[in-house]
Amino acid sequence: MAGYGVSGKFLDWMRQFLTGRKQRVCVAGSFSEWTMVLSGVPQGSVVGPVLFLCYINDVTEIITSMYADDTQLFRRINNDSDRAGLQKDLDQLSAWSKHWQLCFNGDKCKIMHIVG
Repeated sequence: MAGYGVSGKFLDWMRQFLTGRKQRVCVAGSFSEWTMVLSGVPQGSVVGPVLFLCYINDVTEIITSMYADDTQLFRRINNDSDRAGLQKDLDQLSAWSKHWQLCFNGDKCKIMHIVG
């Protein structure tokens, strides 16, 4: 947040809001142990969507388009150089994901080939 120019009491409030969070799961009335939340944005909070946008803002340097939390890479493939470019995009997105501890769900990832 400081990188976006946020400072003073508001930055302190945001830091307190995001630091030291814990979570647990309840299934059929039984609770898991509490565990620390190391990354991400609290869902369901009023400020959550803005924080999420700040959190993922730099991914737009890699991806083609984005809607909410869905991302899309696009590359026209005409030759080996284009294939290498797509692989570079995927590698950059993977590195970004690891750096920010925001993993993609591989089961939801799809590849679409459009020929024409």
